[in-house]
Amino acid sequence: MIGTTEKKFAKDHDWVGSYATSVGADEKILCDNRDKVQILAEVSDDSLSYEFDVMAICFLRGQGYFICQASGCSCPSPSETWGVVKRFKTRKQVMKAIEDGEYQGYTLPSYAVEDLRTQLLDE
Repeated sequence: MIGTTEKKFAKDHDWVGSYATSVGADEKILCDNRDKVQILAEVSDDSLSYEFDVMAICFLRGQGYFICQASGCSCPSPSETWGVVKRFKTRKQVMKAIEDGEYQGYTLPSYAVEDLRTQLLDE
């Protein structure tokens, strides 16, 4: 596990921040329980220059596993969004979705998928 959301993480990404402008049910669940959310794995696409895309696998006991994604741009006006891409009941379902690319939003490059997979297996 990388950490819980009450701490700053090694990669300086704070997951489960404030409510977004249009928050869905899954984001609300994570925000309301941010001190209990476990970050199991996290990767970013290092090939981007003026933007970023980061993905994390979060777990909340009694609620399941969540693929969360943050993205943004550093030019000319910095912006950032985060949200739940998909929710799962089991870790096995998460692994399959990551490996098969069965989730909406930004698709990770193959090296990032492998890194995420390795982190989940090591957990």
